[in-house]
Amino acid sequence: METSEPSTYSWTCNPSDSHPVRRVFAWGCVILFGGSIVLSNALLGFMLTLILIASIATFLFTSTFTIDQSGITAKYPLRKKFYAWSQIRRLKVFQHSAYIFKRKKPSSFDGWSGLALFFSTNRDEIVKHLDYYLSEDVAR
Repeated sequence: METSEPSTYSWTCNPSDSHPVRRVFAWGCVILFGGSIVLSNALLGFMLTLILIASIATFLFTSTFTIDQSGITAKYPLRKKFYAWSQIRRLKVFQHSAYIFKRKKPSSFDGWSGLALFFSTNRDEIVKHLDYYLSEDVAR
């Protein structure tokens, strides 16, 4: 029996949709801190509020992910990342997300260099696609 290669698989996910209490808390913090700084200095407050929103944008806004034969593409609200299958050395799968790294051993730089895949209700389908494309030597 011949196994056919899965086609391109894409999905979108907004983590704040599945955590409404945390979304309210995040927006509350943005309004509270941004508003308090705006009262003392309008320009500084506006700029720092934008920085605060940008720092939590992957939680607040929708991200798009694509898995195909060339690799994984993640389009976050403010940036885009692509990892080719040959670059991936380690995969960690959790309940609501997976993290992909270019280093085989854990590092203190993992938080800045890894690629985060957020799941919505399609976790099993995504993990199946990852398993199909990842090589056997990828640490898990």
